[in-house]
Amino acid sequence: MQIVSSLSPLALEHEGGTAVAMGYFDGIHIGHRAVIEGAVEWAKAHGAAPAVFTFRLPVENKMKGKRLLSTEDKHALIHSLGVEYYLTPDFEAIKALSPEEFVRGIVENCHARALFCGENFTFGAKAAGTPELLRTVLDTAADTQHCKVIFDPVNLFCAKDGQDKAYQTAHWSRWLEVIGSQLGAVHVKDCRIEADGSKTLLPLGAGDMDYSAIRAFLATHAPAAPLLRDEVILPVDTADVRYLRRMTDTV
Repeated sequence: MQIVSSLSPLALEHEGGTAVAMGYFDGIHIGHRAVIEGAVEWAKAHGAAPAVFTFRLPVENKMKGKRLLSTEDKHALIHSLGVEYYLTPDFEAIKALSPEEFVRGIVENCHARALFCGENFTFGAKAAGTPELLRTVLDTAADTQHCKVIFDPVNLFCAKDGQDKAYQTAHWSRWLEVIGSQLGAVHVKDCRIEADGSKTLLPLGAGDMDYSAIRAFLATHAPAAPLLRDEVILPVDTADVRYLRRMTDTV
């Protein structure tokens, strides 16, 4: 893994560009891993190099609370996930960038073809950037044919979603309206929301996830968008494939 300590042009070993996971990634917990692994998987499928963009805080800076990992352990964990390029500039060097400048720097310096972030990711000076603004910035700052959003609705799931199908319909419709033409693919997963808010992954169609609104959006706006199934539960993999085919048929 090549570690780059500044937001500067990468010297890539091939012309496939990169897929960049963005975030502070303080503890590399399951949510962080999902974002990073999403970039790694997309890169493998599209001939790109997987990359991570994060930043370093001074030891005395408590903005992100207590450090959960040493620098060495953080590097080792990210490398173990298959990342080839690890950009980690000092926070002081990037904190004044506007959201537009930040995204343009990622796209241009990393030759980014796909960007990945969590639903609560913010960026730019005073954390002014959000996923909604990221979509707006990409419309003007990047090649929209190559910079796409990988929509993972289960990562946006909360207990309320599973309790109210009407809420789910509105929730997914709002997100897809925000993403619009930037939609590159949909991660198709299912889960049950437990009483403590945790998620138990289940075979497709066996959990709380309602794909009706997503199917309707795909049929109207993105019939060619790939459906990705990567959390395979081997005993039911055939049934999951049938579910994906039914989703495709409805599209």
